[in-house]
Amino acid sequence: MKQGFSLLLLSASILVQHSYATSVEPQKTPQLERKQDEQNAQRGLIARPHGTLTDEQGKLIWSYDDYEFLKNYSGNTINPKLLTQAKLNQNIGLFKVTEGVWQLRGFDLANITVIEGKTGWIMVDTLASKETAAAALKFLRTQLGDKKISAIILTHSHYDHFGGVDAFLEDKNIPIIAPSGFMDAATSENIMAGSIMGKRASYMFGMNLDVNEKELVDSGLGKGLSFGTVTIAQPTILIDQPEKKLSVDGVEITFFNVPDSEAPSELTFSIESKNLYCGSEIITHTMHNLYTLRGAKARDTLKWVKYLDEAKDYNEKAKNRNFDFSASLAGLG
Repeated sequence: MKQGFSLLLLSASILVQHSYATSVEPQKTPQLERKQDEQNAQRGLIARPHGTLTDEQGKLIWSYDDYEFLKNYSGNTINPKLLTQAKLNQNIGLFKVTEGVWQLRGFDLANITVIEGKTGWIMVDTLASKETAAAALKFLRTQLGDKKISAIILTHSHYDHFGGVDAFLEDKNIPIIAPSGFMDAATSENIMAGSIMGKRASYMFGMNLDVNEKELVDSGLGKGLSFGTVTIAQPTILIDQPEKKLSVDGVEITFFNVPDSEAPSELTFSIESKNLYCGSEIITHTMHNLYTLRGAKARDTLKWVKYLDEAKDYNEKAKNRNFDFSASLAGLG
């Protein structure tokens, strides 16, 4: 047993050395490709937030400026491709996607998409915590005016997309649209398995790491995950058909139910009048997990690929484009 354990330690040591050696190889991503990504990430910027966000006890919930050191970083402690992604995700703030559609990026791991309806804003996803969602909403209103929230769309059952919903429930009669099975999936993962999964998520997202070039630089989909107050709300409208058309505050939206893909309960949608498509998180600018370190349910690869093929065919016919740079379009988080 001792010999086996020694071999395991030796293997781990070799793996660590190899990983570090790999991290200092020269960047091989084509310059042109990186330039286009930078342009996509920066397009439509209206304003950028600064400072920090704390809870009532003074605990740090979020910082908008911690990763500024990446701008001038020239060391060799960060894998070059991770550094590229980290810099792209550093493009945070309020962005105009097209007429009547905006995104709030970098206020948490996921993004918020804002769609202008006839009477107010349709909010797509609500971030991971009430505090970051409230800060994002305040920033939106500072930039675009004090409109009411007329509807909420929750794209899937991972809490980084619904945890801040309470900050948006200014009117308890606001319609909340979600995919079928949302509450079962959300509660089984985040309540029944919540304690152990929360602990594993803190390891996965580096909750106790310091932000610097040797510890925490990025989380792939976004800069990191907030650890604030997680809330949930019962949906009032469920997307329980493969395709369902709804008029949401005067905006005609085609919803697609895509269960057992990136999440057990998930939807995507299209706004054909704007040639836009929200891929939720079945389409991202990362190599997405099939199984996560925090212990979420393993994803059904065959179903996921089927939904991607269907999305590709649909959007080619509709001449739509995915409206998020970072890919959780609603969290293109």
